[in-house]
Amino acid sequence: MGRFEAKTEHPISSLPSYTQLGMVALLPHKKLSQAESDLVSVDGKNSSGIANRVKILQSYDAAFSAMGYEEFLKMDKEQGRAFVKNHTLIYIYHDEIDKMGEKDEANTFNAVESTFQTLIKLIKQINNFNGTNILIVSNHGFLFTKSPTNESEFCPKPQGQIIKLNRRFVIGKSFTNHSCTHQFSAQELGIESPYDYLIAKSINKLRTQGGGIRYVHGGATLQELTVPVIRVRKKRKQDVRDVEVEIIPLNVVSTNIVNVTLYQKEPVSEKIRPITFKIAFELNGEILSDVQTITFDKSDEYGENRELKIPLTFNGSQRKTQ
Repeated sequence: MGRFEAKTEHPISSLPSYTQLGMVALLPHKKLSQAESDLVSVDGKNSSGIANRVKILQSYDAAFSAMGYEEFLKMDKEQGRAFVKNHTLIYIYHDEIDKMGEKDEANTFNAVESTFQTLIKLIKQINNFNGTNILIVSNHGFLFTKSPTNESEFCPKPQGQIIKLNRRFVIGKSFTNHSCTHQFSAQELGIESPYDYLIAKSINKLRTQGGGIRYVHGGATLQELTVPVIRVRKKRKQDVRDVEVEIIPLNVVSTNIVNVTLYQKEPVSEKIRPITFKIAFELNGEILSDVQTITFDKSDEYGENRELKIPLTFNGSQRKTQ
């Protein structure tokens, strides 16, 4: 991955922090709405499934598209380059963490590690297809606990007209008995909807049938709301340069052997390459000393550790005052 560089940001996801809302909030849109179900419409269009999200994208620009990560990784170079060439924006969806967390909670962090490896494959594949300006983003975070949930962490089930009951939030209206939650109107959350939204306070959970209780999301903790945005791009050749080296001035040369001190001004890194010099005393094209070949490749952050003293021996009895 040394050919790439990345910058990270940390915006806040939508609330409630769950997939059906968060995923479509990342699409271009004028309005998000919910009516008669928990499914979210984008500009009045059905957003369920990749095919419908492609339609939404292409309503903004015919050169926009989307696909699942497995389909993208199966493309060969010819197919991929043709696809990338014909599109200016491509969404690639990946859901391994959510799938594992909801199916087999104990293996959630194995899915996280696996996701890192898949993202590396995707970045390399995009590069092979001549893609640029890669943006990696999640639509929500999650809470995970190893230990069983304490009885005190469960909220009583709210009463009212409920259309979606989740471990961390409820969508509906005419709620009562909800002291364990914060209530938001649809307008406060930027959603066009007749419903209200209850978000469990702190790390509390609502009782629901089925599903796990160790892997949850949908609430308003930092772990659920703070999502990563990683901007990845391939390094340009001009971004990589040789390390800079300077000579510490000498005063007087009075012996045949002179220690010349050279200072490597910065540590080497992915963008700063080592450099090799041949070092000797020279006057008017004539070499006056032995020649030393030295490579400056130190990655140490401390400047004093990047100094090198190079002994140079004059030929015969020639000496020069500097």
